[in-house]
Amino acid sequence: MVSILYNALILPLLRMALWAGRALSPKLRLRSGAEKEALRRAAKTSGNPRILFHASSMGELEQVIPIMHELKRRMPNGCIILSCSSPSGYNHALRQPCIDAALYLPIDTRRNARRFIEATSPDVFVINRYDVWPNVVKTAVSRCRVLLINATYPSVADSPLLRKWVKKFYRKISSITAVSESDAAKLSALCDRTIRHIPDTRVDRVLERIASADATTDILRSTDRPTLLLGSTWPEDEDLLFATLLKIDASRLRLIIVPHEPTEQALKRIEQHVSCQRLSRIQPPYDGNVLVDSVGHLLSLYRLADAAYVGGGFGAGVHSTTEPVGYGLPVACGPHIARSRDAQEYHRSVLLSIVSTSAELSSWIQTTVLDRSAREAASLQSKHYLAQRTGSAHVYAEMIVAELTSN
Repeated sequence: MVSILYNALILPLLRMALWAGRALSPKLRLRSGAEKEALRRAAKTSGNPRILFHASSMGELEQVIPIMHELKRRMPNGCIILSCSSPSGYNHALRQPCIDAALYLPIDTRRNARRFIEATSPDVFVINRYDVWPNVVKTAVSRCRVLLINATYPSVADSPLLRKWVKKFYRKISSITAVSESDAAKLSALCDRTIRHIPDTRVDRVLERIASADATTDILRSTDRPTLLLGSTWPEDEDLLFATLLKIDASRLRLIIVPHEPTEQALKRIEQHVSCQRLSRIQPPYDGNVLVDSVGHLLSLYRLADAAYVGGGFGAGVHSTTEPVGYGLPVACGPHIARSRDAQEYHRSVLLSIVSTSAELSSWIQTTVLDRSAREAASLQSKHYLAQRTGSAHVYAEMIVAELTSN
């Protein structure tokens, strides 16, 4: 009954919503114009074997890029196709040299699923994380091996009404590997088979990006003062900083402030409270406080930091904490980490400090940022933690190659 409702009611409603949304959303209009042409380009790609990845959005795409790099190294004549659901993911995929063709995953009707799999013609289909669609899975498993990687437990399976239906199409998937031990346990119970846990490939990607970070920040001179980088900050994060600077000797720190949205209004607001120089106006050598007035520098700026405060923790959710942890930095953020699995895990592992007040941020700065031995201990702990969780991209590449050779 659920399957009938899904195909006869839910999908038509989703289709109507997407159609109506195009009138209001420029992103949806861009998607509409690109869908058919992208599918045609994907169908014309050559190369053998053919590996199809699906990653819902840009964040999920970043997780599978190191796997694609490893596969291209092993099989330079292979064809890698990437489907996604969001325009941000699609546009990011177009810029990746390891991807031979990018396209949108269509609405999950039986007809669309058939056309999608026929056009891409995969030897292996790899779905990342959670974006599992019943008709696409059903169509794909009849033609190739389907792997679900970095998997999380689908919360919809907790519904007594939907669990049996979800269980049915999850059990069709050839291989499932979970992103955490708790997800592995829940997926094992759902699928009635043992699901293995493999660490998140996001760590591999972050370390890969760190290794290739640009050197545009070389204009900033090193300093004897510890450098605290505040990344992707929102006004609530900045207000916390302003209040904290009144409680500590700020001259003992160098600050690098990277607003999430470096508008002129946001920059002037920070300049009213902090003595700093905008990055675009700096003449080397310079070792004072820095206000970053353009986007795209955060990853390379972490190279200069001794500690990091990550913004977003007083709003919808904290931004990426894996990048500063990857650099071996002590990290702090606001209290809203419920939507970030990475932040929750780092907090449990004592790699991330939660601060809710200026008194707490002041204490963290005094006991960690300004204390060289504390910073060094945090760095060793971060590196040990990451060393135990790297290499998943190689494991997944080996799995995919094994699937190809067994066909």
